[in-house]
Amino acid sequence: MKKILIVSSKWPLKNDTFDGGNITVKQVVESLRYSCVVDMLYFSPTEPHARYDAFGKVYLAQGNFLDYSIYAKKGGEKFNSRIRNSRYTSEKIIELLPYYDKIVIIHCQFLFGLENLKESDLRKIVLFPMFLTPSYNESGDYVPSKYYEYEKIIMSKVSNIITPSEIEQKQLIEKYNIQQKVIKVIPRIVDDIILKVHTEAKNPLAMLYIAAIRKQKNYLIAMKLVHNLLIIGINVRLDCVGPIQDTNIFTQCQDYIKKYHLGNNIIFKGVVKHSLLMSNIHEYDFNISVSAFETFGRGVIEGFASGLPTIVLLNSDYQKQNHIKLEAMNFVYSLDEMLTLIVELANNKQRYENNSRNSIDEGMSFSSNKLKEQLIRAILK
Repeated sequence: MKKILIVSSKWPLKNDTFDGGNITVKQVVESLRYSCVVDMLYFSPTEPHARYDAFGKVYLAQGNFLDYSIYAKKGGEKFNSRIRNSRYTSEKIIELLPYYDKIVIIHCQFLFGLENLKESDLRKIVLFPMFLTPSYNESGDYVPSKYYEYEKIIMSKVSNIITPSEIEQKQLIEKYNIQQKVIKVIPRIVDDIILKVHTEAKNPLAMLYIAAIRKQKNYLIAMKLVHNLLIIGINVRLDCVGPIQDTNIFTQCQDYIKKYHLGNNIIFKGVVKHSLLMSNIHEYDFNISVSAFETFGRGVIEGFASGLPTIVLLNSDYQKQNHIKLEAMNFVYSLDEMLTLIVELANNKQRYENNSRNSIDEGMSFSSNKLKEQLIRAILK
């Protein structure tokens, strides 16, 4: 059996989370566990809170590793800290590299410092890039130029990259000059959901937005959507699910809610266990996203694939030209268009039900039955 080392700062069972990194690690491990020996190099200041029986060995790398709490800081500090960490992270990876057939790296930051590996060792690396500089830029984050240069140097030497979307593939080709032949597009697996056809929207409307509270997610636009619906006489409630990662943004949201008396209409749920969220998702009538940018958007896809009518606001020209192609997903180009579509679907039972059925049908393309073998072949090639 081939020996695989997973390299990540994400733990697959962490708090039953909907965090994309944790879930990606879990899906990679679950896809490989019965055909390979799978071990984990886990970069974290703390030990994992629960054992995961799919791993043979777990190497916990704590020493000299910067606490991830610094990642909440502004001004590019989280990116600079990744560069500073690279000496330590690369040493740990190089130490274990001879003992494994494949090194699956989840997040490009863990490539930093590996640029001088010999070619035979570089061929062992399988990269899941996660968020890259162009995505951060589209999301409104400041990325130091040095970080982007680090990305370009090391990724040019990797021969096996797995990305969840054509939009990230395009970034890799256009912004990093990566040859298309080394990139495999495999969407993230969406399995732990409950399917249900929605036949009609309720009154009051219940909407769901799954997103961490930070600049990228454009929460004030979501607040304005609720306010505008109320102005035209649509009774509505928006539940916001996700951690507070930017207290300034959260304060702005609270000020907006207070100013327009929306306390009964906008509810911040905080972090909700993934299993609980998925079991309750059909209490809602619409799944929305107003995010500035997504390479995949797990919260959007999970709601969509479960049958919940989903409406996505495309904010940037880049998003409008390169978004994921799903016929049953409702893409809109302005807040007014989003509001109009919500009202139209809520008032047209047949159209609303058809959209739900079509979402389930199209969402089947994200199941493990469709994607697991593709993932195994791409990693082991």
